[in-house]
Amino acid sequence: MEQRKQLEQFTFYDFYAGVLNGMNDEEAGRTVNRICEFMFTDNEIAEIQDKRERYYWNNLIGDLQTDKALETEGKKARGMMKRMKHFPFPKNFYEALQLMDEKKGGQYIKAICAYMFKDSMPQLKPPVEGYFALAKRRLDLSKTRSKVGKKGGTAERIKLTDTEVAERVKERNGLSFEEFMKEHPNVVNDIYASRRHLLNGIDWGYLDMGIDKHPQYKKCNSLYQLVAHYKEITGDLW
Repeated sequence: MEQRKQLEQFTFYDFYAGVLNGMNDEEAGRTVNRICEFMFTDNEIAEIQDKRERYYWNNLIGDLQTDKALETEGKKARGMMKRMKHFPFPKNFYEALQLMDEKKGGQYIKAICAYMFKDSMPQLKPPVEGYFALAKRRLDLSKTRSKVGKKGGTAERIKLTDTEVAERVKERNGLSFEEFMKEHPNVVNDIYASRRHLLNGIDWGYLDMGIDKHPQYKKCNSLYQLVAHYKEITGDLW
């Protein structure tokens, strides 16, 4: 029988944080250890005797099962990730939890949740303070990647204005960008900020002459397509 892949990290959602924050430190410590045991091992989770903790666990287990099934196959729960804030929870956070008693483990996970979901720097005492300081290095990296991803997504949706295109590519061979667009009124500026690199080396005069030599591009109404195929269009002019 093929052994199932063991996770080295899993996605931790703000929903989990909300549940843990509703518990006292001992309860939160036991519950986060239970979450980690479920996600990182194939151990059978022991029956929960406490009615309160069993209630909270029953609210968590459905999402945990869905996420584990997908992440074990190298996939992501895209629907959950769109609905909820999240960050990657590595296995060494679980290893740190195993070095603490339940109360300190609860303080540790609540501090991580506060830092990631509320940008709040917790006040902790040793040894939790030390474990959190080590975790913070990974957490800061997750925050940085998240910010970069958001900026990248924003750039992808912002179109460059005609002025920005013109400023990026100065007039060459006697034809400016504005004049090029007047010569080709069917062409629409559909270049996004993430594609501005395509403008490097563009000569509007050469592009204009190249289009005249390639009938298939005369009807093209996309500036993006024209600059993306610039070398093909102007290749026989050199």
